[in-house]
Amino acid sequence: MAEAISAAQRAVQLLPLSRDQVDGPLYEGVLAQVHAVSGNADSALVHLEKLARIPSFWSGAAMQSAPAFASLRSDPRFQRLSSGPKQ
Repeated sequence: MAEAISAAQRAVQLLPLSRDQVDGPLYEGVLAQVHAVSGNADSALVHLEKLARIPSFWSGAAMQSAPAFASLRSDPRFQRLSSGPKQ
């Protein structure tokens, strides 16, 4: 799993959110998924918090439906992020 995290981190470094607002969030989302599947909830949530602040594919519905985030669904931080913006 360390190899997957390393590869996803490298992808985020090569194409950060600040450089590409279309594909950057996708790579950031992949990194969050790899962390979640690896059992690194805190790290996954750090990346999801970044994604929640910008327009991207990773809407609340996408977060909730992604199988990789199944282990996070009971976490109050994930619930807050995936519930979308407050009205």
